[in-house]
Amino acid sequence: MEAQELGLCQHLNRLDEIGIPPCYNLIGQYANSILACSHNELESPPPRVSEKWTQRFLAHHSEYKIRKQKTFDIERKRAHHSEDLRDWFSQFDKLKKEKGVLDGDSYNFDETGFRIGIGKDK
Repeated sequence: MEAQELGLCQHLNRLDEIGIPPCYNLIGQYANSILACSHNELESPPPRVSEKWTQRFLAHHSEYKIRKQKTFDIERKRAHHSEDLRDWFSQFDKLKKEKGVLDGDSYNFDETGFRIGIGKDK
């Protein structure tokens, strides 16, 4: 495996470790960035990967898969208004103080699962 391809694989592995799934476009952009960094001819533009390059790369590297992310529920999207969020957290802080709940006693739970920090599901 040439150094550029190895570098791309290492980058994809790191993204996977921190739970960031890349899409087709990003993989192509990463590859083009690597090509541009290694290009040293001032007279000509750096080479670029083709439209189908990412598909061929993924076919050659079966350890990488493109996963579709879950769609964002429309009701949850509508709930993301900054004023509503500020009001909710203000009420939440008030209730925590009234009940004596410490910050360390709160966890990140919602209906889709449990996750503290960033990582991937195994």
